[in-house]
Amino acid sequence: MKSQKNELEKKIHNISLQTQLFLILIIVFFVLVVAEYIIVMYSFNNRYTRSEIDERLASTTLLIGDINEEGINHSKTIEAFANSTSSLVVMLTNETGVYKPSESQYDKYTVLLSSSGETYEVLIDDLSVDVSTSFLASGVFVKEGEYYIPLSFFIGDRKVIDKSYIDSSDLVYLEDATIIEVRKPVNLNYIYGSWSKVKDSINIITSSITNFKIVKKDIPYLVGYYNDKETYTLNILYTTNVEGEFVLIIFDMVNTSSLVSLISPYYGYFILFSLAIVLLIALFISRAFTNPVKTIENEMMKLVNEDYTKSDHTFRNKELISLQDNLNFVKEKTKERVHEIESQKERVEKLNSELLNENEIRSSFISRLSHELKTPIMVISATTEALKDGIIEGDDVLKEYDNILEEVEKTNTIIKNIISTYRGSKEEVKLNVTRFNLGKLIEEVLSPLSPIASKNEIIVETNIDNQIYMNADRKLIGEVISNFITNAFKYTDKGKKVEINLLDNNVNYIFEVKNYGAHINPENLEKIWLPFYRENNNIDKNSTGMGLYLVRKILSTHNIPHEVTNFSDGVKSYFIIEK
Repeated sequence: MKSQKNELEKKIHNISLQTQLFLILIIVFFVLVVAEYIIVMYSFNNRYTRSEIDERLASTTLLIGDINEEGINHSKTIEAFANSTSSLVVMLTNETGVYKPSESQYDKYTVLLSSSGETYEVLIDDLSVDVSTSFLASGVFVKEGEYYIPLSFFIGDRKVIDKSYIDSSDLVYLEDATIIEVRKPVNLNYIYGSWSKVKDSINIITSSITNFKIVKKDIPYLVGYYNDKETYTLNILYTTNVEGEFVLIIFDMVNTSSLVSLISPYYGYFILFSLAIVLLIALFISRAFTNPVKTIENEMMKLVNEDYTKSDHTFRNKELISLQDNLNFVKEKTKERVHEIESQKERVEKLNSELLNENEIRSSFISRLSHELKTPIMVISATTEALKDGIIEGDDVLKEYDNILEEVEKTNTIIKNIISTYRGSKEEVKLNVTRFNLGKLIEEVLSPLSPIASKNEIIVETNIDNQIYMNADRKLIGEVISNFITNAFKYTDKGKKVEINLLDNNVNYIFEVKNYGAHINPENLEKIWLPFYRENNNIDKNSTGMGLYLVRKILSTHNIPHEVTNFSDGVKSYFIIEK
């Protein structure tokens, strides 16, 4: 059982985000549809009926207020209300518990006549002729309240009423009056077409007034209302200011059950149509959510694959824009870190290579040094033994003593050079900075070295500006100049030229030594700065190979740019002094 549960969870976790969003939207849709159906089927009837009853009660309250107000034509008020609401309004009287329709004078036709700018409302019991507005009428009328009762009435040449009358000042005579409106009798208490509905409602009231439910105590004059679900009518009963007089208002109610049953067959089509719309919307929304996620995922894969190209996708919300900005920031930082690591890796590999070369050079140096020291020691030892044994006699003794001293001096020189370079390579260079004339320092250094050039028949050309000064350790800079010049003399063939220049190029000062002849192997240009390294072991066997190493250390301590490089005709050593 547990394994099945784990398998199910695994399947759920493997569902894509787009599918999950899609399914969630569909489920939410079905829940809403089912909830809507339940609401419509089980609460629509009550809600709709309740709201309709409240609306009818509100409108009839206004009507009863008008009926109970003095000085208002009740018949007109009732007529207007009945016409506007499509209701039946019946005036009732209650005699010994039996409700009956009361007599109503408003059961006649009303003809509105216009004559000489005046309007006359004429009441007629019967109007069997066809009448239309703009017809001309004439007659004799007597005024009763607001209305005019005809004693004689003619429409055109057709007689409608012709009674005998006595001429008096109370009579109104109209000739060629224009008919502007004809109102049929509402006959509120004798509604012929709906009399059965009125009769049923009166019977309900008479049989049991308790059928009428009082819904609001604060509605003036309200007796109650009864909703007849068989005839779909709403009966509202009010009292009036007149003792024993009631107003019954009958409304036709909507058959909500029929309405729901009419809608229900189409509800399935509505669901299917809605489902199709929701499927499209769900697909669109799920893609709208997941496509940016996939885009970010692809950008992350580019980062994994060392593609640091900046992401410039157009997103429409600030969260995704912020995520993209952060991703670009991570890319940039990762790129910097990778480059830094690669640089460190290259540096480590270079240092490792230098260490290997240094060890190799050191081993070669020790081997060569032991050979160099072994030779003079053997000479000294053999000569001393020969002198001790008396093998050498006469003038040769002094000569051999000179040879011993020469070998001792040679050995002493080699040892001093080794100690000096070893200490220089281990200790920090301490500077004694002063301001001095660089041109004069070059001449001082060059002077004792000139015999070496003369001995090797080297042509020395100088171009030195004696007005150039610099701030540095004069002694150490002198060692640098000496080393550059000595190396140039050492590696220049007989008859070749060495140039020593100190120039002002308007930007800075340049000291350079050019020796014309062989080039340095390009692969060894970096190695020459290593300790114990010599480009040519056959030249100056007493050299320790520490010269350029100390030169670099001195110039680096002064922060002076320098280099040894090949040019077209030989090798150039130089350093640059900022003004």
